[in-house]
Amino acid sequence: MKQAPSKVFFMGSGAIGIPAVAALHESSEIELLGVASQPDRPAGRKKRLTPSPLAAWAESEGFSVHKPEKVSSQDFVDYVASLKPDIVVVIAYGQLLRENLLHLAPYGCLNVHASILPYYRGASPIFSVVLNGEKESGVSMMQMAKGMDTGAVYRTHKVNLEENETTGSLELKLANIAAQQLVNDIQDVVHNGLEATEQNHEEATSCSKIGKSFGLIDWSQPAESNIRKIFACQPWPGTWTYYQVGDKFKRLAICEASVCESSSLERSPGEIVLDGSSLKVASSSSDLLEVRRVKPEGKREMDVKDFLLGAGLKNGDNLTSRNS
Repeated sequence: MKQAPSKVFFMGSGAIGIPAVAALHESSEIELLGVASQPDRPAGRKKRLTPSPLAAWAESEGFSVHKPEKVSSQDFVDYVASLKPDIVVVIAYGQLLRENLLHLAPYGCLNVHASILPYYRGASPIFSVVLNGEKESGVSMMQMAKGMDTGAVYRTHKVNLEENETTGSLELKLANIAAQQLVNDIQDVVHNGLEATEQNHEEATSCSKIGKSFGLIDWSQPAESNIRKIFACQPWPGTWTYYQVGDKFKRLAICEASVCESSSLERSPGEIVLDGSSLKVASSSSDLLEVRRVKPEGKREMDVKDFLLGAGLKNGDNLTSRNS
């Protein structure tokens, strides 16, 4: 006997949720009752009100997206209740849900969290997994509870990380696997008795929100640490350093780099090693970091050989975290 469609209300703001809500929208096994997202916020140099990435997609698909300033407001909770969802699905919404919403639907709220719980609870799981050089990550289909990512887990779907995995590429992987698995997981929860398993709270780790200033390269760190930072900071906030021209310091964004051979010579952290058209930088370890692509201040992204033609750098100069 064919199962009835599960009635779903969806809440999300980040781009990671777009493939998932699209999969729900397209599935004959799901009745998508509505979509909610964060309110439009000022963005760009002109500070124009801009919808969240997910809201922009949903509106382009003809959805009337609800954007409550406070997700716990009684008006919003009453609206969701009036739709009589079986389950509320949440992906990267951006506000904590209170109990009046967590227990509104018969099957509560299912959160798609972008890590293998109980590891990397919190605001930056994808970034932190890349920064720490993990070999594996995944999405956890979690029954939401009052605490931060503390709820019991229905299923975890894992992916392997590539050697040069960035936050951007891993987010895309996780978004796609969530979209592939979400409909089946919802149906199993609503119709087939799938039960969630309590997390091992003693093994839990957490990660905090990342600020823009995190992208500044500290050359006193080992080359391996800095290459992981470069991967983790793509696409945002990016990584950068400074170099001196005369009495001025110019910002240099590092877009692509790799760890190269160990140096037998003792060099100070940040010291530049020029080898033909290549730019290598010393660190606190014996390894060098080879810079491949850069974006000089006020210019386009370019190969490092093109940058070196006019940069005026020489062997023994230093890249630095100082801008003055």
